[in-house]
Amino acid sequence: MKLDLLSTSPLVALIIVGVFWSFPGQAQNVSEADYDWLIELRTRQLKGYFNYQGTSLRPIIQVGVWYRRMTASEVIQPQRYEDLFYRGCDPVSARHYRKFGIERGSGVNIHVLTRSPTVSETPCAIANALSRLLLDCYLNQNPIITIHVPLPIFHSVIQGMAHQRFFPAPEESPGTPVYSAIVLYFESDPEGLTQTLHFQGKAMD
Repeated sequence: MKLDLLSTSPLVALIIVGVFWSFPGQAQNVSEADYDWLIELRTRQLKGYFNYQGTSLRPIIQVGVWYRRMTASEVIQPQRYEDLFYRGCDPVSARHYRKFGIERGSGVNIHVLTRSPTVSETPCAIANALSRLLLDCYLNQNPIITIHVPLPIFHSVIQGMAHQRFFPAPEESPGTPVYSAIVLYFESDPEGLTQTLHFQGKAMD
């Protein structure tokens, strides 16, 4: 497979989406029956890549994106959608395997799986990968029900999402509604932590 450079940031597209459209049906009070597809983000640090003196292209973090339909009657094998590669927090390249094959309009849950939950570069790579996947889901009208993140890196991923311009929902005050076109709901795995993030379209301070 040929590697294609990731030359564009998802932030520009997210800003356009946030201004002109709303994402379909995202909510936090849902059950497992509210989604039909599972997307897995499988992360790992690649050993031995660009392992020569003077290189700045390491460590390399791979974020593999896989998806499968959820059914009660059978176990369906996941399909490999794409691999994203990062040097720390910076996107380096991508390898695509197939078109985004999730049924249009179906709800999805996202699970983050990592072999190295203590690697400091992994959370910001995950945050960037989530923002890119968010665009795929939007274009296919797939509401993201919940994003599950391993407990050891939960707070780090939430902080990484701030660089993608997703911030914790402000405290509601009487008579002051909160407007946001894009809302993401995060849960830790195992359970214990939750966080709702709103896309605010502004840079970090």
